[in-house]
Amino acid sequence: MKKILSLVLALGMIFSLAACSGGGESGGSTAADDGQIYEFKLSIMNADQPFMEDFPALVEEKTGGRIQITLYDMSSLGTAADALAMTRNGTVEMYFNAAAQTAGEFPVADIVQVPFLASNPSTVSEIIYSLYYEGYLDEFNNETVPLMFAPTDMQMLAVKNSKIESMGSFNGLKLRAVSGIAVDMLESFGSSAVAMPMSDVYLSLDRGIVDGAMTSPHLMQVNALYDVLDYIMEYPVHGGLLFLAMNEDAYNSLPDSLKLSLMEACEEQRYRVINKVQQTYSDGIEACVAGGMELYSITPEFQQELQDAVAPLREQFVTGLNSAGHDGTAIMDLTERVIERCEYNLK
Repeated sequence: MKKILSLVLALGMIFSLAACSGGGESGGSTAADDGQIYEFKLSIMNADQPFMEDFPALVEEKTGGRIQITLYDMSSLGTAADALAMTRNGTVEMYFNAAAQTAGEFPVADIVQVPFLASNPSTVSEIIYSLYYEGYLDEFNNETVPLMFAPTDMQMLAVKNSKIESMGSFNGLKLRAVSGIAVDMLESFGSSAVAMPMSDVYLSLDRGIVDGAMTSPHLMQVNALYDVLDYIMEYPVHGGLLFLAMNEDAYNSLPDSLKLSLMEACEEQRYRVINKVQQTYSDGIEACVAGGMELYSITPEFQQELQDAVAPLREQFVTGLNSAGHDGTAIMDLTERVIERCEYNLK
């Protein structure tokens, strides 16, 4: 029953988004269903993130072969920002990536990267859909129609030599981080935040250029970081958002029957992606522990110290949203209510 309800909500989502994103005066397409076969190009994440490799076959099945999708590794198209721009201008019709890969494009969705706010992918998913249904995610309507949201793996702190078990443990550490909020957090803790692509992390750890990294267990596994790291702190720093978007004109070219079939495929794929995220997390942790790393817990007292230490960053995030014309206070309030509800349900 829950899956049926979720699908109904998802279908409602896509048609309301099409209306809001300006696809014609009536807000939707008037494309006649003349039996046409549609061929679309989908820009995906790197090959080590296999979340969408089965999507073309699923869409072909759901649409009776009427929609055919070809996957393109994003690296062959340029940067993530380039690939998103190509989707908006119609060079490619579809785009799948982590929102964090295009800094500044999705400031409201960045709330799931606020440190020590959401603690698991399920909560991240609830936050994003709650924000959408309350009308706070119009940022995804810029010449595209969002077809699917899903959480990424959680970002965790992993270090060499000694565990991080107190605020003083951060002093002087050089730690790789990507998101701007995480960089601000580490620097406020007394660490030096070092931005670098994942491809450089192994050698940088091996040569002592950095002392640790903030990344997901999956990427630790894929990049064999268990060879050069010793400890993973079992207290996730932040989550992230994966999304699938489609060029607005390409979407509006579809007859309504194919829109429905496409959304059915997207909803099923969302469940698949969530399951893959959970599996890659488990596999990543298992591989890191097998490779010699220790997964360790921190005390409730240290957890509270971390929460207190990042409180100014949360206020800064809200202020930034308010300054950009969003209702940052309402967005944070809604997010905190969702987190409270999710944590209560987990008890």
